[in-house]
Amino acid sequence: MPYTDVDGRMTVPDQSILELYGQLLFEGLVPIVFCQGSVKSPGDLLMIFKKPDNISVFVIDEDYTIGGFAFLNGVSRNSAYVHFCFLKRMWGKKSTEAGGALLNYWFSIPGRSGPLFDVLLGIIPETNRRAIRYIKRLGWTTLGVIPEICYDAYRDQNMGGLVSYLAREDHGR
Repeated sequence: MPYTDVDGRMTVPDQSILELYGQLLFEGLVPIVFCQGSVKSPGDLLMIFKKPDNISVFVIDEDYTIGGFAFLNGVSRNSAYVHFCFLKRMWGKKSTEAGGALLNYWFSIPGRSGPLFDVLLGIIPETNRRAIRYIKRLGWTTLGVIPEICYDAYRDQNMGGLVSYLAREDHGR
């Protein structure tokens, strides 16, 4: 579900996002997904979604609760950086299916003369093996590790980041 305004109301209420932070914290996902330290409170998480430059989407589970989210940022002409996060109950087949649907959505956003995005990009801390396996299941191409490009605020150290991309023409192959 895209996070957007519909008739003066956001598709996901602020309170739901604020509560989501508690679940992310309980599951130990905050220091993994937001290792650079940008999200340290419910309000910080809410601000990620409210940034006008981010294109945010929520994954709603069959019980009508938030099962995950993803957003694009760093939009530049025909590309953007992707960020995924799924609650543990979604890991595996559900997150792979949801990721495919998110990619379908992003690659279908209209631009001036066709789809807006031709390529989506990612940089994943090399220590996040689960995320690396996940993007590979979704068909992303990995290019290699850039040393010291990622910062882990919880460990106060730099680490390598795996650079990856998915071209629209390769999605779904």
